[in-house]
Amino acid sequence: MKPIRGKFVLLFIPQPSKAGRRTPSLGLWAISTFLEKEGYDIRLVHAYDRESEEYTEIWDNLDKAICVGISSMTGYQILDGLKFAEFIRRKNKKV
Repeated sequence: MKPIRGKFVLLFIPQPSKAGRRTPSLGLWAISTFLEKEGYDIRLVHAYDRESEEYTEIWDNLDKAICVGISSMTGYQILDGLKFAEFIRRKNKKV
């Protein structure tokens, strides 16, 4: 994974169900394309990958984030998104 740069934006896709599965978020992909063209360092992560090395590195650098976006549909995904938002607030109150 490339090092995290100055204008770091984290985009997060919560789990859609308790069973866990990977689903895309077309909205976040669209946003990331625009932001990347504007020079932002975008990291798009899925809750499914919580055990990955990339996920750990992003959390270790969360203090560098200027913004966090969370995609969510109705149902379980909202709960997972809220848990993630609480975690972010504990880790970096400025985001």
